[in-house]
Order: sequence, then structure tokens, then C-alpha cells
Amino acid sequence: MLAALLADPNPLLTMGAVLVVGVLSGALAKRFHLPSVTGQILVGILLGSSVLDVFPSGSLSGLKPLTGFALGLMAVAVGSHLNVARLRPARKRLGYLLLFEALITPALVVGLVAWLPQVSLPVALMLGTLAVSTAPATILAIVGETRSRGVFVKTLVAGVALNNLACIVLFELAHTGALAALAAADSGGGASMAQVLLAPLETVGVAALLGVGAGVLLVALTKHVVRTSRLTTASLITILLTAGLAEQLGT
Repeated sequence: MLAALLADPNPLLTMGAVLVVGVLSGALAKRFHLPSVTGQILVGILLGSSVLDVFPSGSLSGLKPLTGFALGLMAVAVGSHLNVARLRPARKRLGYLLLFEALITPALVVGLVAWLPQVSLPVALMLGTLAVSTAPATILAIVGETRSRGVFVKTLVAGVALNNLACIVLFELAHTGALAALAAADSGGGASMAQVLLAPLETVGVAALLGVGAGVLLVALTKHVVRTSRLTTASLITILLTAGLAEQLGT
């Protein structure tokens, strides 16, 4: 019976097992005076398909609906650190950081990858935008666990938030633009500049409208909902609906 469960676990069982392993590996890492996320990453690599392959790919595919919700929660957590009043004193530092990460890094990657044989420009653009990305969950987890404070931490968290915002926009521009160019090429005609630019701008614009609408709704709720439990419930529902709408609309 145990062998049958391990061979083909359902998504809920997989989720429960992942949570248990995450808690235990985090606690083990703390005993060695390491951040919890360090142990979780190491155990995740060990149990993943590259090493032991404990969880079948079929059981993990059942968790895809939770991925969008988790990304929505992470986006809100990252965005909560973008306070304009607090960012103003560090605008010069953040400006240089964003300049190097969002412009120079992808430009170097695209320039180098484009020289490789059998690598098209759309693929090079996608790889260039991926080079911008960072892991906000890891940084926020470590900062929260260690309760770090100071100018460096504020700059780091704000930089990660701006970096991810830039990465999302650049990736969507490159992804949608590449799809538009490939679709036009398959149809036998060349892709016009308007097609390549309007398609990603439309996708980013719709996503931005969804995010602004959800933010305005949550701000309005804070003025009428006093109890923390109800506000938390309303926030989770709003994030869930926003993530679902974004996925449905393909943004």
C-alpha cells in the first residue's frame, strides 16, 4: 500500500508531503545556524528529478493551479516593499542598480548568445530577460527570519522588488514580441514593427490594469473592513481572483 501511495500520490498528498519536508528541512538547517530556506533548497534539490526523483512529474503537475496563487502572494509581498516615500532617499542607488540589472545585463547576454550557432534572435531575447531575474522569495524569507534592518536591507529589498517588476515587463515584451514575430513568419509575411510592439504592450497593459484594479479594491476595503481576519480573507480572495483572471486572459 505504501509503495502504491509513493508511486502515484495525488496532488493533496504531494502538497502535504512537500510542506512536511519543508518544515523539517528548515528546522534542521536552523540547528546548523543556517537560514531555513537554505535547508529547504538543498532538500528540494535532493528530492527533485535531478537526484532522487521522489515525486513523479504527474503528481507535481496537479499542483499547477497553486503555482499561480503562490506567485500572486509573492507579487503582493514584493510589491508591499515599494513605498515611494521610503524609496525617495535611495533613488540614486536604486537607479544605478536597476540600470545595470535591467539594461546592461540583458544587453550583454543577448549580444553573447546571439553569436552562438543555431540561436535565433527571439531565443536570445528570452535568455537575456531571464538573466535579469532574481529570487524574491529567498531574500524576503532570510530578511524576515533574521529580522535584519538598516539601509542595506531596505536597498536590497527595494532593489529586488524593482528588479522583479522590470524582469516581468521585459520578459513579457520579449515573449509576446517573439510569438508575434514567429506567427507572422509562419503565415508567410514579415512581422511589422507595430505587430511586434503592440502585442506585448497590450498584454502588459491588461496585466497592469488588473493589478491596479485589485490594489484599489484592497485599499477601499481597508477603509470599511476593520477586523483583521476579514481583511485577510478579502485579500486572499482578491489575489486568487486576480491571478485567475490573469491566467484566463493569458497575461
